[in-house]
This record gives sequence, C-alpha cells and structure tokens, in this order.
Amino acid sequence: MRFFEISAQTAFARGAFGIREPVSSVEIPKSEIDLVLVPLLAADAANHRLGFGGGYYDKYLADFQGTSIGICFQEQLSPFPLPHEAHDIALDAILSA
Repeated sequence: MRFFEISAQTAFARGAFGIREPVSSVEIPKSEIDLVLVPLLAADAANHRLGFGGGYYDKYLADFQGTSIGICFQEQLSPFPLPHEAHDIALDAILSA
C-alpha cells in the first residue's frame, strides 16, 4: 500500500481492484505521514478491527510510526472482543458516528 499527493489537477485511472488511482503523482514516504484513517467492518473496545481481508492495512501499520484511527458507524462497534491474530495491528483509536 502506498500513498500519493493529489491535487485538483491529478489524473486518475482504474487500478487492479477497480479503485481510482493517481496516474502520475508524488509518493509520500511513510515517515512523513502522521495520520492514517482506516476503514473497517467492526471494531471492539481494545481497538482491534475486522477489515475487508487481505491484511493491507496490517502490513502497512506494522512499522507505521504515526497515529491510526478507525472510522465506522456506531452500529459497527462490537460489545464483545473480536478475534485477532498476532499479525493483526490494533488501532490507536476508533471514531464512530
């Protein structure tokens, strides 16, 4: 997973998963990123999350030095601990609406 600087002039094309990606842009080094907003399907009180599969965010967050915040709706918060494994990275916080 990589992050890029974008502007109103940035051109996009559909990538491998049908997601629009910048065609030509400046990649931002991980060391310069302070905050990552992480999508999720569910989260628990220990900030463990169920993602969408593939482990892309867990791999990225393994050595990430900034803050990671999960974003979700209130209904996605589990009152019970979610299953997780050693490679699953807990988030710093969860923001729900």
